[in-house]
Amino acid sequence: MRKYWKVVAILALIVVGVSTYLVQTALASQDLPRFEIEHKNGDESVVEDVSFSGAYVQHNIQNVFRFDGEETEYSIESSFIEEMIGSKGPVEEELIEKYRDFMRGKPYLYNNFYNGDDALVIVEEDWNYTGQSRAKLNVSYLNKETEKELETVINVENAHYANVIEVQYMDGRIHIYVNYAEQESRILREFIYDVEGEAIVSDKKILETKEPEGQGFTEINKLTESVTYQPTQFMVIRATDVLLEEGLNGDFHEKERDEGLYRYDIKNGELSELDLPSEEYGHANRFDGKYLYFEQPTEGEQLLIKPYDIVEEKFINDIELHPSGQKNHQMTFSYEVYDQKLYVLNGLNLKVIDVATGETIYEGEIVTKGNVDLDQVRLDTIINFD
Repeated sequence: MRKYWKVVAILALIVVGVSTYLVQTALASQDLPRFEIEHKNGDESVVEDVSFSGAYVQHNIQNVFRFDGEETEYSIESSFIEEMIGSKGPVEEELIEKYRDFMRGKPYLYNNFYNGDDALVIVEEDWNYTGQSRAKLNVSYLNKETEKELETVINVENAHYANVIEVQYMDGRIHIYVNYAEQESRILREFIYDVEGEAIVSDKKILETKEPEGQGFTEINKLTESVTYQPTQFMVIRATDVLLEEGLNGDFHEKERDEGLYRYDIKNGELSELDLPSEEYGHANRFDGKYLYFEQPTEGEQLLIKPYDIVEEKFINDIELHPSGQKNHQMTFSYEVYDQKLYVLNGLNLKVIDVATGETIYEGEIVTKGNVDLDQVRLDTIINFD
């Protein structure tokens, strides 16, 4: 028994430590407020799948939480294991629950997967920062109807790294979009893989931008989407050239910026430039698969949203937003787009606007039970549409 006393002592310390952690967590979370959405008017179904992130400030400590309209989950309430390795998002948890064998060992999900009614596709980037190897894409495919699985590797020639920015699945083919640097250029490249034939049927550069002369850089990025993994026919790309100027202290700052917007039709493989200069229409900020949203500040700290129909190639109703005049630093203003609707979070007030008509179709307020100082509540953003 003597030779095992060190092991026994270590196990005892671990048990005591974990027990203390669990007890302290339970006590600390007892007084944290729980939230709900108080309906004011409109169609409640449009907010059923919306989640928020935020924080409750107590004794100068920020208690971060996630609120899905019904339940409030604080990070302090996460399990000991989740605190050690990090928790998964709701979409990833759902996929693991439904397709446990397929999802085993798969990487963090963001722009690198497609999840439709027909198939689930995950593309893992395989490269290192040393630049000594060529980039690869590890592709995993699951047919949800037949449960057929397929795995393949795609080599990205002439690239030491490759960032996956979009994955789609159409007509039995996987479409993968990556960007990377090649000498003095930035490349947006498309791979199309035929599942039945188990072969790459198309490999082409969609867009290439050159670095500006002198000090500067060029970038190619996909415009932000509310749900990155959903089926879509179109992708909007922003190509940016930035010219830098050296300051008196030897540091560099931006001297000039030139941006171009492009629409890519994934189904037909067609790229077209959008003649929508920011000087005239504002900053293109989001895309929901149909509408491209431009932001244009107005007098009085108001914000004008100008939706542009990517298919009809025309602007529709302008939407004017009025950020809260609340001076409390905890109150924030944000908005997201989903399913051609504009979700506006103004302090603790939630509004949903139908983009096609410009009409408000829902109004509600985030409230809590009990004696809670709402001035200490901060809702950061609308984070998810499950």
